[in-house]
Amino acid sequence: MNYHHLSHSQIEYFADSLNKRYDPVRLKEPKPIDVYDIIDLVGAKTAIDCLSPDMTYLGITIFQTRYVYIWPGNPYRAGMMPTRKLYTSDTIIIEKYLNESPYEHDHYKENFTVAHECFHFSQHRYYFTQNNNNSIFYNSDQKQQIDYKTDRFVEHEANYGAATLLMPRQAVIHAAHELLHYNDQIINSAEVPKCIIKQMGQLFGVNYSPIFYRLLELKIISEDKPAPQFNDHQRTPNLLPADNLSLPRNYFPGSNLQKQIIPENPLQPLL
Repeated sequence: MNYHHLSHSQIEYFADSLNKRYDPVRLKEPKPIDVYDIIDLVGAKTAIDCLSPDMTYLGITIFQTRYVYIWPGNPYRAGMMPTRKLYTSDTIIIEKYLNESPYEHDHYKENFTVAHECFHFSQHRYYFTQNNNNSIFYNSDQKQQIDYKTDRFVEHEANYGAATLLMPRQAVIHAAHELLHYNDQIINSAEVPKCIIKQMGQLFGVNYSPIFYRLLELKIISEDKPAPQFNDHQRTPNLLPADNLSLPRNYFPGSNLQKQIIPENPLQPLL
């Protein structure tokens, strides 16, 4: 299908407008954010449930009322099977394990997940609803071939939207001046201790990878060595058709899905 891709400047403008409504100070300096307030801000509802028993799927946006298969817990145990649950339109579902985890790493991953889904909700409604909200992810011989290139752009946009919402440009530059002694000259990333970049990420409520790539994208640091794999991209789980009441006994998350082609660095522009 035809899709009008958003530029980085358009995405950043939208993220900045959300920060202005939430707390304009965040645009200038690092400040904590309650991402669930952002869900309210964009006009969505929140739900917390177990989307997969193996943390394959962390977030999902429901544009139209439909059934979603929910798992009884995490991790997977023999004999465990999901059950259907009805969700109303305009609901963002977040993985329960992330929400209840005592670990900082999972909390930061939750922040990115919520921000990612908020961007889908606000900017990608037409794209997903035109694909019947499940044809992108659910693999069936009866369905059309998926437009993987378009899907890559949509996920890239949501990643970039989450990054710019959580790590506003001027606030990151402000933190770089304080922690990296940045003086508007690109710093070789090999010269920056990993713990300092991680500390900067903590100021914005994100893990190491998102802040590392944000610093690269803003040309505050240069990449002089292989970048760490970005593990905070949030895939959206499958939505099985509402009229499909049966589920194969060998069903397991991801076993019947086409895997999305996601670039290792979600902030790098796609060609």
